Amino acid sequence: MSEVKKTLKVGSKEYSYYSLKEAKAKGLGDIDKLPKSLKVLLENLLRHENGTTVVWDDIKAINDWTKTKSLIARLRIIQLALLCKTLLVYQQLLI
Repeated sequence: MSEVKKTLKVGSKEYSYYSLKEAKAKGLGDIDKLPKSLKVLLENLLRHENGTTVVWDDIKAINDWTKTKSLIARLRIIQLALLCKTLLVYQQLLI
């Protein structure tokens, strides 16, 4: 989902970020209704989407929670949050 990766230029430095606004335009729908904590998780998943560990269906699961608010969707979100924590720890081990 590299289409949502954007660059922000501040002075002479450039910073990459993953735009939730752009993700919404690409089909995620009601991102505005998500709690802030889920928006942070969504952005994290967009950063780590690689088609293997994190796939587009994982990202859609968070968005779908706004429609169903079901227990299954909530459990999937918890599973994804744990995955993101694992990815973060793994990333720091590589540094």
